[in-house]
Amino acid sequence: MAMGPHTHRLNKDVHAPFIAKGHVDPVTGEKVKEGDLVVVCAVCGTAMRGETWLLLGGAHCGQSETAVTLLEVGPGALGHFAATSQLSKPGGWWQSRGLMLGLIACFSILVLAVLLNWNRGQEQAPLLDAAGAALIDSIVAQTSLNQIVSDSLGGELITEVSTPAENDARSLVLFKNDDEELRIAILDSTRVAFNLGQAFSADTRIAGLAFRTIGDVDVVTFEASDDRWESSYIWEIDADELAFRSHNRSTDDVRYSNGLTAKAAFAQYLGYESERELAYDATPEAVAAHALGVYPIQTISDGGGRGRIVTIYEMPDGKSRVAFLDGGRVRRRLAQSFSSATEFDALAFRTIGGRDVAVFIARDARWVSTYAWDFGPNSLYWRTTDRRDGSVNWSRNIDLGSPIARYLASPH
Repeated sequence: MAMGPHTHRLNKDVHAPFIAKGHVDPVTGEKVKEGDLVVVCAVCGTAMRGETWLLLGGAHCGQSETAVTLLEVGPGALGHFAATSQLSKPGGWWQSRGLMLGLIACFSILVLAVLLNWNRGQEQAPLLDAAGAALIDSIVAQTSLNQIVSDSLGGELITEVSTPAENDARSLVLFKNDDEELRIAILDSTRVAFNLGQAFSADTRIAGLAFRTIGDVDVVTFEASDDRWESSYIWEIDADELAFRSHNRSTDDVRYSNGLTAKAAFAQYLGYESERELAYDATPEAVAAHALGVYPIQTISDGGGRGRIVTIYEMPDGKSRVAFLDGGRVRRRLAQSFSSATEFDALAFRTIGGRDVAVFIARDARWVSTYAWDFGPNSLYWRTTDRRDGSVNWSRNIDLGSPIARYLASPH
């Protein structure tokens, strides 16, 4: 069967920016809205209902190419696969309306073709061309797919991506379950083949769903982002394992899943290879500079460039922050920042009361403070002395009888 146009079932959660544009169907004069199955001309960007595309003979602007994605979803949001989104109630009124109007349109074309050919004494034209038949198949298929997701997965279909390979009936679906979580599954024909174990919150934006082969392994790749994190994922289908790279928008931390060094192709795809290019004998300063993007003020390490590193660095606003690195990657950053007038001293690793901590002294015009940073719970303890009157203050989270408190009170 000839490949039909790329269709998109409008969903307010996925296509809100597109719907807000107020696209008007060029034939009916009505705005396209949530629930409509639309086709978008790849040349001019005109959006129209599926039945309108059919009435126009499967062409617009003198050609038949249609947009693979709705650009407002995000550049390359669904790769090069056909994407569809569903209304919240599978098999609902809008879906039935689209199917009905599509079939009416087909019948109208048939009648028109018969009349024209009768008048001209020509052979009767076929009922539909390949593109029109494919569109009808697409409309009917969506009802079935929506029902499968509802019955087998207990959810509401949001997006479906088909495998590009011939003779491969698998589909990749993004759906929302009864707990308002976003989930991803693979359907093989009419059954659920794989269901990703990880769920995402309802406010997560998921894009770029695609079947791929990375290093001879069949995988699914996608992007997920929310107000705090933006992440790239590789779902190794058979092993049901996720490899990922996550970037924290607030702190600029970058995290990778464990075990990437054993999967070179995955590491390269996620960009981890660039971090591994640093020589294992690189200086701690060079490793810190590469991970942070700025050259550090002070750095200490307990095992060379690839061991644990604590570094103090200056941010663009002139303030200083402290970060903990392990294996060449930023693992923790102190939430506290220090003014540009602060001077640092005695940066070191210590084991105090059985806890691995980093210690340092910070001085400015008024205060002299001694800090102990416990990496595990990411807790910062301090004792500060006012230069003017010699008064002493402690952090609220410290037990004054603890080994860390005794260390902070001792001369340095």
